[in-house]
Amino acid sequence: NYHNLGHDIANHTVNHLRFNELTADEAENEVMKNKIYLEALISDQVPVFVSPFGIRTASLDKMISKYHVANFISGYGVRNLTPIDNYFMNRVSFDTEDNNVLLWDSVLQPALNSCLDNSDWLIFAIHPGYSTYSPSNPVYMERRNELRQIIEFCNTNGIQIMTARGGYDYWKNHVN
Repeated sequence: NYHNLGHDIANHTVNHLRFNELTADEAENEVMKNKIYLEALISDQVPVFVSPFGIRTASLDKMISKYHVANFISGYGVRNLTPIDNYFMNRVSFDTEDNNVLLWDSVLQPALNSCLDNSDWLIFAIHPGYSTYSPSNPVYMERRNELRQIIEFCNTNGIQIMTARGGYDYWKNHVN
């Protein structure tokens, strides 16, 4: 499994529903039940949450903080500026809704350049269950090559690559 290969596993809720369409209790059940399930599945802690659809409110932050040390969010930009807000850590999705689209020129390299130019850091996230990562997908090898491009770009430019947990542990806001 991915966890045994060194990948971090993040909680993303049981049913991938929109928090703004749920009651507070329903939202908390989505978070809590999936955390329990994932931790039993991988026999390890799941300290990080990834908010479905990037939905964030103060009350959600408070509820998520009961179960997780950080929330990685998409859709709000690329860079993570200091001081870090543990419950508003930007991530860039390596995924695409259209499985036949390549992202190096439009998303991935610009995100890396922005962070390199500004001495900031970023988080890439993937959903391994997406069909993009299936060898039967016509762009499977091209998407793998994009991942290779990210790694080569980082190595060439002296950018450290680490897991989400490693990045969080290094950059976290110690005041929180």
